[in-house]
Amino acid sequence: MRDLGGLTTTSSVVVTVNQTLTTIVVSPGFAALNEGQAQQFSATAFDQFGVALVLQPAFTWSVPGGAGTVDASGLYTAPANAGSETVRASSNAVSGDASVTITNAAPTVATAAGASPKPG
Repeated sequence: MRDLGGLTTTSSVVVTVNQTLTTIVVSPGFAALNEGQAQQFSATAFDQFGVALVLQPAFTWSVPGGAGTVDASGLYTAPANAGSETVRASSNAVSGDASVTITNAAPTVATAAGASPKPG
């Protein structure tokens, strides 16, 4: 745009947008385990533009209302009963979930059955 004298001007402004944690994605998003099995989960924090945070926050891991356990590194151990649970990673007021289905493990045969027929 020109002024009455036909002159123009330009300027530039530098805007810094700080990343703000808005989403946490837990991987894998679903796991199917037998009773007592373990699964390692990981979490990634994303900003308001869907970009992974440059500095990832510390996550707090939990199994809300579940019987399984998860340690501080995201290693989940299924309980001794079948069902489904949620594994959650949280940071501040933001959290992300993964679903776990726990099934009964197939029985293990300790010793195979044997038979020795006797000729009659």
